[in-house]
Amino acid sequence: MRRAIFLGCATFLFGSLAAYAGPPDMPKEPRVHSQRVTENANGGFCSQVGDLWRCRNFSIVATSEPSGKYRETIVSLDQWRNWPGGFANRHVECPVPRQALRVMPDKAIVEVTFDADAPECVSYGAIITYEPEYSSEPWLYTGIQTLEATMLAPKFQDRRVTSYTYKDNEAGTTQRENCHGGSGWEPQSGGFTMIGLYRAFGPGEATGTFYYDTCGLTLK
Repeated sequence: MRRAIFLGCATFLFGSLAAYAGPPDMPKEPRVHSQRVTENANGGFCSQVGDLWRCRNFSIVATSEPSGKYRETIVSLDQWRNWPGGFANRHVECPVPRQALRVMPDKAIVEVTFDADAPECVSYGAIITYEPEYSSEPWLYTGIQTLEATMLAPKFQDRRVTSYTYKDNEAGTTQRENCHGGSGWEPQSGGFTMIGLYRAFGPGEATGTFYYDTCGLTLK
């Protein structure tokens, strides 16, 4: 009788321990890695002639998919004019080849030619006058456009190395992102050519910025 009671208690004890321990370990999901890369350069120049203010500006951005695979490079050009009796502006943006932009820790190089009339481009613009009466007419970029920029000797630079970790302790998951990048602004040498006009970078001349950023994300 005592032997039967002992065996029954032992069976109950080990069964309870097994239940407490929970189900057997399941294989964990594999880690997921992704990477994003962003590069950018932009610059411009403004001037005044009498009552006329005018500016021209460029921007070019290269991005990647979360997998790290190259996605696209987009270039945009803008012009503004402003005078007492009205204003004008025009904008165009187009996808261009990856090699149009090269960003390095201390400089950026832009070399691209594109057709503003291509169907993949977005373009808009108008000239608006208020005097002697209101009028509006289109002002668009058309035909072949060339943008060249050499951004050298930035007055200011920074370097970034960051690490960020997020944990969901209840779900048992972790996200970790490591990034490195940098930027430079107010180049003191070089210049840019847009709409056939060249302007140097430097004090009292054109200005601009460039940056790059590479981030790797791990999920587990």
